[in-house]
Amino acid sequence: MSKGINISHIADGEYSVELELDTTAIATEITRLDKKIADLDNQLDGMEAGLERSILELKKTALEKRKEYLEDPANVPENPVEDIWCADLTEDLSDDVGVIEVTGMRGSGFNIQPGYEANAVYDGVRDGKLKPVIASPAAEAYYNWAFQSGWQKWKPSYRYGTITVIDRDEDTCTVQLDDEINPDTGLNVNKMAILSEVPIEYMDCNSVAFAVDDVVLVKFENNNWATPKVIGFKEEPKGCFWEPWGDTLCANHTWTVYSYEYPPVSFSSEICPTLSPNLHGREISLLIPSGVLTLNCGTAIQTQTWVQVVWSSDINDPVIDKTHMVIKLSVSTNAVDIHIVNNWVAIQLVDSDENSAWLYFLHGENFWPWQLTDNGGLEQELLLSDYGLTGSINFVQIYVQAIRLGGSSAVNTIGAIDYIKFQNL
Repeated sequence: MSKGINISHIADGEYSVELELDTTAIATEITRLDKKIADLDNQLDGMEAGLERSILELKKTALEKRKEYLEDPANVPENPVEDIWCADLTEDLSDDVGVIEVTGMRGSGFNIQPGYEANAVYDGVRDGKLKPVIASPAAEAYYNWAFQSGWQKWKPSYRYGTITVIDRDEDTCTVQLDDEINPDTGLNVNKMAILSEVPIEYMDCNSVAFAVDDVVLVKFENNNWATPKVIGFKEEPKGCFWEPWGDTLCANHTWTVYSYEYPPVSFSSEICPTLSPNLHGREISLLIPSGVLTLNCGTAIQTQTWVQVVWSSDINDPVIDKTHMVIKLSVSTNAVDIHIVNNWVAIQLVDSDENSAWLYFLHGENFWPWQLTDNGGLEQELLLSDYGLTGSINFVQIYVQAIRLGGSSAVNTIGAIDYIKFQNL
């Protein structure tokens, strides 16, 4: 464990961190050497030449050489600077932070402590400091190295591993640990290769942020193999989003896209289509710039276009049993007057009790039962029961429509969704 200082955020939870080395022991050692040298000077004062004096003079020379070595700045390591991922998606760290060395060795990987609820703030008892070998007496350095592979195996601290199974109902998982070999002894320091029913404690959503094949950070409470828990990601941590989008439409869930144009009637559907500025050759674009799903329906003639992006639960992507939907989106249209009432951005939710709720974020005045706004593009929390939803969500549909009934101006309606979360609040 160690202390990170002078941190700066790179992006997406990755930071540049200076690791502060504990060099105070060097000053302490120099003070100790000065005292021993002074003691030897007192013994040598007035001592006659001979073997005993030669031995003391040799000891004094050795101590002076050791002091000279410690006082030479070239021999004292500088604080290293590393690019380190926070174990969770905390992007506003600024104070000194606690840094994890996986297996207690710098070569096995670093992570910043999870930052949720200020947990990453440096704690001297929990995090300690890295101490360069030069600052340790030879006997202490040898002792630490001799015991290293032993405590690594029998008093584990942290490990990396890959999730192979997730139980979202219980917020647990099965983890296949990465191999860990002590570089000095060549010994395998993992007591076991697979951890089962491992609790996931992550930000405010636990297992929701994780998927099978994610590489995760495992902490062993009280340095005990019997009490592991997943506390974050090795790198590229995810937020607590049900759907944060990704480089492709179906990075996290399987979505089917339906598009329509009239007149003439033209209809298409495709599972996980390639993102395109001209979806199926129409005036419809579906893109994810900077991780924001952007649906743009347009029409330059007197016609109607719409696009639906639809998710349904299945055995591999179960229903959502949460009380709230949290969403961040922005909507817009250039339609005016008579056009505005027919240009929509909406999300439909259906639950296991067969209740359906259409939430209109762009709509005509007094036209639909659940009339909302995009909240100025800021995150908003929606209590599902307020919209008549009483069961688990098993269907989500994002709907964008553009209609031009007349006039000379083309119409565009845009819905841009940063993320969707489902949570118990």
